[in-house]
Amino acid sequence: MENQKILLQYYYLCKAWELFLENNYLEALYYVNKSLEINEDPLALLLKGIILFCEGKLKEAKEIFESSEKLKNNALILSLIAMIFGAEEGKCRMCIKILEENEDKVRNLIISLLIKSRCLEALGDYYKLLEVCDEILKRYPNFNAIKIKKADVLRKFGKYDEALRYVDEVLENNPNNVNALYLKGVILKRKGDYKSSLECFSRIIDDLKMEFLDAVRHAASVSLILGDLEKAERYINIGLKIRSDDIALWYFKGQLLERLGDEDGAIRCYSKVIELYPNHVKAYICLARIYERKGQLDKAINHYEKAFESKKKDFVE
Repeated sequence: MENQKILLQYYYLCKAWELFLENNYLEALYYVNKSLEINEDPLALLLKGIILFCEGKLKEAKEIFESSEKLKNNALILSLIAMIFGAEEGKCRMCIKILEENEDKVRNLIISLLIKSRCLEALGDYYKLLEVCDEILKRYPNFNAIKIKKADVLRKFGKYDEALRYVDEVLENNPNNVNALYLKGVILKRKGDYKSSLECFSRIIDDLKMEFLDAVRHAASVSLILGDLEKAERYINIGLKIRSDDIALWYFKGQLLERLGDEDGAIRCYSKVIELYPNHVKAYICLARIYERKGQLDKAINHYEKAFESKKKDFVE
C-alpha cells in the first residue's frame, strides 16, 4: 500500500512537471497539490513555488521558498537545477552531467532518474535510456509509465514482441491506459497486423472518447490500408474537427476521394496539403498522376518536376 502511495505521489509530480514545461500552469498546480496531499515532498513544494512565480503570484511563491525547511536539502536543489536544464532539449547534456557529478547525493531520488530518462530520450541515447528504465523498474516494478517508455524504446530497436510484452503487462492491470493502447496499435501496425492495430486506435477514439489526434491519424491510415473507406472517412472527419490544418489528414482525404473516384475532390485535398506544406513530395506525385490520367500532360509534367524539386529541398534542409 505504501509503495502505491509513493508511485501515485511521483506520478502526480511528474504530471505536474510535464504540464509546467508545456506552460499549462493551472493544471500543473492541480497535480502538484495532489502530490502534496500525499506527502509534503520538497521537490513538489519547490515546483509549486516555481509555478506560482511563473503565474506572477510572487508573494505566495516567496512564502513557499522561505518557509519550508525541507527546501534546504542540497540533493533536492541539485535535482531541481537538473530539472530546469532538462526543460530545454539543448541543455539535456548539462542536465545529465549535473546528475552524474552528484550521483552520490541524488541516486536515491526517483525524480532524478525520471529527469535523466527524459533527457536521454531527447538526446536519442536509447541504449542508456533502457538502462535507466531498468533501474527504475527494479525499484518500482509496477511503474506503468516507465514500462511504456521502455516498450517504445524496444519498438525503435525493432524488438516488437518484447515491446508488446511490456505493453500487455500495463494493459492487463489497466485496460484503458491510453498510452499503452496507442503504442500497441503502433507496434501492431508496424508488424502488419492491421486489424488488431485498428482495434487499439478505435478503442481510444470510439470507446474511451479521446480526442487523440495521433491515434486518429493512425486509425484513418490503417482503415485505408484495410480498404474500409467508410471508417477512413469517419476518422478523417473526426481528425479535421480536432485540427483543420492537419497535413496528414488532408493527404489521407485525398487518397480516400481518389479511391471513391472523385478526382476533382482529391485534387483539392492534395492542393491543400501543398498549401500547408509546399515540399510534400507525395502530394505532388498524386496530383501528377491524376492529371496524367486526365490527359493534362503539361500539368502532370509540371507536378512531377515539383515533386523532384521538393525532394531535393527536403534533402538539403
